[in-house]
Amino acid sequence: MDNETRKAVSFESGHSRAKWVSIFLVLVVVLDLVAIVSDYMEIQLINRALRGETVTMVEATANDSRQAAIGGIYLVLFVITAILFCMWIHRAHRNLPSLGASGLKYSPGWAVGYFFIPILSIFRPFQVTTEIWKASDPTTEINESLAWKSAPTSPLIASWWVLFLVSAFLGNILFRVSLQAETLGELLTAGWLTFVLDILDIPAAILAIFLIRNIDLRQQQKHQCLTSYVTV
Repeated sequence: MDNETRKAVSFESGHSRAKWVSIFLVLVVVLDLVAIVSDYMEIQLINRALRGETVTMVEATANDSRQAAIGGIYLVLFVITAILFCMWIHRAHRNLPSLGASGLKYSPGWAVGYFFIPILSIFRPFQVTTEIWKASDPTTEINESLAWKSAPTSPLIASWWVLFLVSAFLGNILFRVSLQAETLGELLTAGWLTFVLDILDIPAAILAIFLIRNIDLRQQQKHQCLTSYVTV
């Protein structure tokens, strides 16, 4: 069995992982829509209190319970989605050598690990994703293992990553503000930050879905091209 055949055989489709992470990202979007409505209701409640209107204990308790429930569900969805995403990106990068790419700068393990390393997590995952995108290009020369390096990238990656970083930055600010919020004014600020963050999460999740599905499709197409080339 020649080298190209071994590469084709060792390919493991990441389609199932891409599908599951996309499903959970859709669930995140749905929950974000619910959260936006709930955030607005909380902001209106705080504004009423600031205007001196009566806010009953029942209303305040119901608001806190509703927001806590949404936050709890979101945390569970976030953890599951993050795990699924890490599993998908590991598989996507591990497939690159079997798709004929050589000279790769990163590894499947670090493709996941860079998300958890301070400072490096700001830019390295973007570079890793760009490498996956380019090395998965089905239009590059099949018998040239370094051809992927000159393949074009996509603005989709940069758009997704910028929104991801902005959301992470606002989330960090929100965490600090929420810990210190005691007055109605501070609670209102936290409420608006939560509202904006939930809005930003929606396009970030949608772009992530498009990114994952596109990379998955590119890898499937390149694998088919490689298999056809070996067969011939």
